[in-house]
Amino acid sequence: MLEYQQVLGKIEEIEDKSQENDKEMRCHTILLELIKHNRPTEIYNKLNHVYTLKRIQKDADAIYEMFGIKSNKTGLGKRGKGYQLKLIELFKCYSNKLVRDNKLDYVPFQEIEPQCPPNEPFTGPISRESPYYVESINDTLLRNFKSIENKRESLLIRLPAPKGRGKSTALVNLQRELSKDEDHFVGFVDCQTADSSRRDSEDFDSLVYEFTRLILREFRSVLQDKDKPPSLKEYWNQDMDTDTKIISFLNEYVFRKISYTKSTLIIENFDSMLNREQISVDFCDLLRSVYESRINRDIKNLPKWPNIVIAYSTEPYAGVEEPKGSLLFNAGIPVPIPEFSFGQIKFQAKRYGLTFDDATVEKITEWIGGNPDLINRVLYHLASQKITIEEKKIDDFFREVVKEKSEIFDDYLVEVIHILTKNKKLAEYYEKTIKNIAWEEISIRTKLMKIGLVKYKNNKLVSCKLYQECYLEHLKNKS
Repeated sequence: MLEYQQVLGKIEEIEDKSQENDKEMRCHTILLELIKHNRPTEIYNKLNHVYTLKRIQKDADAIYEMFGIKSNKTGLGKRGKGYQLKLIELFKCYSNKLVRDNKLDYVPFQEIEPQCPPNEPFTGPISRESPYYVESINDTLLRNFKSIENKRESLLIRLPAPKGRGKSTALVNLQRELSKDEDHFVGFVDCQTADSSRRDSEDFDSLVYEFTRLILREFRSVLQDKDKPPSLKEYWNQDMDTDTKIISFLNEYVFRKISYTKSTLIIENFDSMLNREQISVDFCDLLRSVYESRINRDIKNLPKWPNIVIAYSTEPYAGVEEPKGSLLFNAGIPVPIPEFSFGQIKFQAKRYGLTFDDATVEKITEWIGGNPDLINRVLYHLASQKITIEEKKIDDFFREVVKEKSEIFDDYLVEVIHILTKNKKLAEYYEKTIKNIAWEEISIRTKLMKIGLVKYKNNKLVSCKLYQECYLEHLKNKS
């Protein structure tokens, strides 16, 4: 077995090379996923099929060789799992040192202490200190920030995902991590706190005014000048177009006067500002132009803007006639929020005091996928009600939940019924999907994927059984 310094050296070698080329960055990601008990197919799906399954298998073999575990020439087949377990055992031996040296964060091979179920299911962000916290994308977010620490440009990161994927958890924990740096100010804007009369207005100028007001409110306490910025209401009455007003005001009276050397603006629930299709298009175009205006900052002597992290639910795609990629297409860096993996679900169940074999976990993922919110809800229900569930009884359990529109998933089920009732075309193609009928309409596929009803698995469009049963029970059989 390799000594600790040898293991540390090989990890650092991969890390150093990951800054230089895509292959090593891929290997670094695969290494971290392998020691989290994620299987090759799970890694393939988690990376959104960017790399082929065969490529991931070959990289895994190379990793085994690198760490002194003889390569399995057949790839990660029947013998591959044994090689993965040996790799996990190697890292388990040095887990405390690797965590101490910031080489590991989420360490699933540590013993999980079962917890008493919380008093109620989680309905908001889960703190990193919580025993129920599962690492998802915070490492990816922090790596992006570290990559620009010594550069002049700011960063724009987008977190688009359906409901329940953990966007709020990611944002809150990112804020806490960045705020540990005393020279870094983090402003947090929740668009749901906007004045509803302006947020829901069909007047574009009124909407942008409210957005500007939220940003000013968050940064007002860290502006250098003792003189207060001019009244936003008076400034907004000037004879200027809306785009000019927001960019000029933020440049001159907010971002130029921030007293911190580093700053970040986190925007949550951005989709709550997008209640009208044309308004949403105009508003996203504006945000994109605001972001792009910083390119000429040196030429125009403009201030450096904060880094921006913006999270939004993708359900509004259901109301867009012809969705073309993201609402903020080509702006900044999109960071996908993955579902829980097989290994994460199994370990999360153990935290709730539940012991599931692999077959039971597979059954649960068939029904609800890896949506973190749905997973935590069902685990909380089983643990708090002291329900013993076996693989053969899971189907009955979930069918009863759907039939009665149980409070466990009621908001999800009601939303699915609403969307598919309102949009007959979506319902038509969703039915084709669950009947395994091939179809190619790109705009429909985009909508169904963005609202979380379908996803690609092994190059096939599939839907979790929860939504299938919901459609059959409350829509198809009622028509």
